[in-house]
Amino acid sequence: MVGLPGKKRKLKTTLSGLMVLIVFASLARAHTGVPVDHYWGGVLQAYACVNITQSLSGWTAHLVFDADIASIEVWDAVQTKVNARDFKLTNQHYNAEQEAGNTLCIYFRGHLAVRADAAPSISIYIEGMDGPTSGPESGTTLQPTSPTTIGPAAPGKRFNVQVVNEWPGGFQGRACVTVYQHMQGWRGRLKFKAPGVTEIQSIWRASATRLSKRHYVLHNMDYNAVLEPGDGVCVGFVAECRCSTAPAAKIFIEGNTRRRQTTRSPTTQAPSTQAPSTQAPSTQATSTQAPSTQAPSTQAPSTQAPSTQAPSTQAPSTQAPSTQAPSTQAPSTQAPSTQAPSTQAPSTQAPSTQAPSTQAPSTQAPSTQAPSTQAPSTQAPSTQAPSTQAPSTQAPSTQAPTTQAPSTQAPSTQAPSTQAPTTQAPSTQAPSTQAPSTQAPSTQAPSTQAPSTQAPSTQAPTTQAPSTQAPSTQAPSTQAPSTQAPSTQAPSTQAPSTQAPSTQAPSTQAPSTQAPSTQAPSTQAPSTQAPSTQAPSTQALSTQTPATTPSSATEIPVAVPVSNEWNGGFQADPCIDIYNDLNGWTAHLHFGSDIDSVEVWVATPTRVTPTHFQLDDLNGDELRAGDRLCFTFVARCSCTQAPLISIYIEGNIGGGGNGGGENGGGSGGAGNATKDYNEALRLSILFYAAQRSGSLPEDNPIPWRGDSAVSDCVPGGWYDAGDHVKFGLPMASSTTLLTWSLVQFKNGYQKAGQLDAMYDSIRWPLDYFLDAWDESASRLLVQVGDGNADHAYWGRAEEMDMARPCQYVSASNKGSDIAAETAAAMAVGALAFQDKEDQAYSDQLLNAAESLYNFAKNNRGLFGGAAPFYSSSGDDDELCVAAMFLYKATGTADYLAHAQSFLNPGTSWSLSWDNKFIACQILLYEETGQYKSNIQSFFRSWSQDGGMSYTPCGLAWRDSWGSTRYAGNAAFTALVAADVGIDSESNRKWAVEQINYILGDNRVNGQCFSFVVGYGSNYPQQPHHRGASCPDLPAPCGWNQESASTPNPQILHGALVGGPDNSGNYNDDRSDYISNEVATDYNSGFQGALAGISQLEDGVDFPKTDNKCPCGV
Repeated sequence: MVGLPGKKRKLKTTLSGLMVLIVFASLARAHTGVPVDHYWGGVLQAYACVNITQSLSGWTAHLVFDADIASIEVWDAVQTKVNARDFKLTNQHYNAEQEAGNTLCIYFRGHLAVRADAAPSISIYIEGMDGPTSGPESGTTLQPTSPTTIGPAAPGKRFNVQVVNEWPGGFQGRACVTVYQHMQGWRGRLKFKAPGVTEIQSIWRASATRLSKRHYVLHNMDYNAVLEPGDGVCVGFVAECRCSTAPAAKIFIEGNTRRRQTTRSPTTQAPSTQAPSTQAPSTQATSTQAPSTQAPSTQAPSTQAPSTQAPSTQAPSTQAPSTQAPSTQAPSTQAPSTQAPSTQAPSTQAPSTQAPSTQAPSTQAPSTQAPSTQAPSTQAPSTQAPSTQAPSTQAPSTQAPTTQAPSTQAPSTQAPSTQAPTTQAPSTQAPSTQAPSTQAPSTQAPSTQAPSTQAPSTQAPTTQAPSTQAPSTQAPSTQAPSTQAPSTQAPSTQAPSTQAPSTQAPSTQAPSTQAPSTQAPSTQAPSTQAPSTQAPSTQALSTQTPATTPSSATEIPVAVPVSNEWNGGFQADPCIDIYNDLNGWTAHLHFGSDIDSVEVWVATPTRVTPTHFQLDDLNGDELRAGDRLCFTFVARCSCTQAPLISIYIEGNIGGGGNGGGENGGGSGGAGNATKDYNEALRLSILFYAAQRSGSLPEDNPIPWRGDSAVSDCVPGGWYDAGDHVKFGLPMASSTTLLTWSLVQFKNGYQKAGQLDAMYDSIRWPLDYFLDAWDESASRLLVQVGDGNADHAYWGRAEEMDMARPCQYVSASNKGSDIAAETAAAMAVGALAFQDKEDQAYSDQLLNAAESLYNFAKNNRGLFGGAAPFYSSSGDDDELCVAAMFLYKATGTADYLAHAQSFLNPGTSWSLSWDNKFIACQILLYEETGQYKSNIQSFFRSWSQDGGMSYTPCGLAWRDSWGSTRYAGNAAFTALVAADVGIDSESNRKWAVEQINYILGDNRVNGQCFSFVVGYGSNYPQQPHHRGASCPDLPAPCGWNQESASTPNPQILHGALVGGPDNSGNYNDDRSDYISNEVATDYNSGFQGALAGISQLEDGVDFPKTDNKCPCGV
């Protein structure tokens, strides 16, 4: 990216010569006009689109302007500035190949050399491409043969796209947006971070227009055009890609700016509004709707095999009233392409999901699919096929909730009871080849049934029943081979999520889509399972930390992913790896909050406590080591959000959990915590209470602290360290990290019982920053006190009487480093308090953050008044972090572009009060998917292989001054990186090991030693801190206390001291301010790491550590 806002260069050009070049180019090439989407203050943004008229293996384009441009920022090309009016763009590796008929679109932003009232005219051409190249009028069209005009793109809050299912060459996604503004019709943007997406094959709840291989424009359907604040709108899609794993993606609705948090549950999230993840790519064949797909005679009586219905083919409890969400029948409840007999799109199936030669003659009625393979219009929004009533009128296996198997519900891919193996076509059914209950005796899709029709490992993760299900994939013994409804095969048994009534068994069990007795492994050929493809890990397991531990320490708890939730209930899909042979099973579900009831179809639930349910196998299934048991349940609760859930099976001993889901791999499995992280977190918050300046509140928890410095030009804030100066840069940096940890690891604070205390803690400096920034005068207070005079005083803050001068930054006294960092602190504070539902305070912080950021960006220069104590090395990192948190808080795209322009993409030395580039790289990765290699390089540099020095017991030792500070900050970044999916297992393990060292896994003087004051039984007695060294009033305090050899009279609870040298030696001496210094920035990253570990504790993602000098709590 080239060009920094605020640092525009004016380039002089010979106008006449340039015009000659432009005229000459115009004669040689056909230029395409480029419409400007937005123009403000000398900055423009636009999409330049060109219709490709010939195949290209690489391309070079030119953007030509009729006014001088200082710089441009472009995202899908590499730019070279030819002159002030001509910028050459060269392809990226992922968009080099272009075929005739494509439309190549490039998004860019330009900065004029001289600000003008109107945007310049722009054109684009591609070198060497013959023929007309004119692009669409607005620069945004999906297909050049049918151009669609799309207006300017307005900013909106971006949301992550969930990958519901994936397989080699494709994936299924679900994109949900929370609505903040009233909308009468809407347009969204779906952007993929990686280049491999070639085509969205099908989409529901919106229409899509393709701009490029990574960018689609979405338009509302008639039924979801009107949106109100607090609503949610979700779009599902199946995409083809040249990829091994699904790329990250973002969605936003234009104009949906995040300024107010809402608590209303998205209206589209009713239990049955969507089949959570059963859709394989073939669930909707885009071209299968021949006119003949609905025959007028589809309602013939023969569409149902009257005698095939054994009474048991319908699970007695599957018709839970609540399994049919009353409001789920949006117009989209009928799959838009309600698959005729040809609903198995030839190319949408994984190549081996159907073994072509495996059809036994009897397993299939070759062409017996009467037109009844699809009830032409019987699907009323009630999602019940008209002829499905009466037990005997329905093909046995189609009635089970299995016709809508949530993702990876292997068990649910089978009909209730155990047919002879020959009646089962393991997973070859096209998802919607026929309406579940409308089939004549040939209810089996032609050519799809055969015992061997499933290629063992080609199924997308959810297309195949795990090893625990075998014969149960067949209807009972009463069924002829054709009595098995095709929808029992593969998770794709339903059109992706369009809720077509026919894609669902008439009982419309939404979450309860699983047949009762799906587990009967003994009749299953070993090859019916592709073990590694089968995980429900297509949902992010790491976000569902188990709520409690199992009753036995030897049984591994597994995090349970929630696949759907609504006000008053939720659906979840546990999958448990089996490590021991079991004859029948008993499982235990543990929840993080009270649950009223659980509905499950493979077991009998018993409510042990409000947060604990026991599940007893309903059918005495035999499970073998290596199997995986998967099922679905629905829970009812007085809740608006699903709690954290874990599950374990009695006697299932071994393994390490089922992995870490989408976040970069497993955690290494359910390690055991050896430290009291919650207590350490509580103590750290107390340390910040001891650093408060100003008038203290009535609930002040530090008995030896009182009001101080109440006459400061701006009272409040934190004292920096053991002294009494209020330095702006480290105070703002500490507040940013601490508040980021609250946003990132809020559950960790909540689990520790410290959530309210943390909100109170960070509000103290945030209030100070609000008072320190005078927007009307464009002036920010950045320091109170003189470092030299202050350090000449040893005593209580309450008794100091030296002068406390104030220093400010302004347009004439630069300090963009401190101003930007203060803006960052207030921006992330706005996110934190918005989440707390304190909207007024959040808005106050956000408004101040935006104005202060603009001030910093437009008045660049470093503050020198804190020297020699805190001298900043630059302001790009602070501006980058501020822009990113403002982007997160507002959704305004300009902030993202600013952050990228400020970023130094190299490898950071550390995270500290002076250097935040690694923080910005992680924040940008979370939003864009970029800079992953830079982040990984940072953590490699912290390894021994990367040259980092380690103490004998394993502390990564970056520097002598604050060695624990640097390790704690790096541990925090590792946990955040793991949380966003970067090398999750290794980063979590390393971070916990570093924090364990700090809390006692070391040998200081031959003993386990905590570097946190007040934690454990062996901790620093003489931290370098004036107030803590003073005895209780009215005893005097002075330099005698500084040099005393006795422990501090006051315990400075939670303070992290400087730490050991690189040999692991530590000097507990007050006068040694290198080893025993304490400071607000020392604790900030360390406390954030504690919150991240507390969030992991007791969960499947808590790592197994390998500290060199382990000690107990």
